[in-house]
Amino acid sequence: MLVGAPGVLDGPVVTFAEGSAVRHLLERAWPDVSVAMELGSIEAVRAHAVAGVGPALLSAQTVAGEVARGELVVIERAGFPIVRKLVLEHRGVERLAPAAAALRALAIDFAAPHAP
Repeated sequence: MLVGAPGVLDGPVVTFAEGSAVRHLLERAWPDVSVAMELGSIEAVRAHAVAGVGPALLSAQTVAGEVARGELVVIERAGFPIVRKLVLEHRGVERLAPAAAALRALAIDFAAPHAP
């Protein structure tokens, strides 16, 4: 989701370096985006967005706490939010190691309420 500090809902964005998956998604949804700063970690992007350096594209889970506390607000813009489909592939539940089976169950439980 595209988020920004209250009062910083427009302008150059804080994002990841060119070539990163998030940067690619951002540029595809917003071709003429202006970049204020490129950072190397989710935490750095989130912290700079909270500090008001500029809006940022981050996952809803990453910024849920900041949005709930009012430190960040969701920015309404055409092309956002960006929804991606994630796929979990394996060779059969019976072949999964216990840790992998537990991870699969957690992923399914997490995705269920968020599925379209």
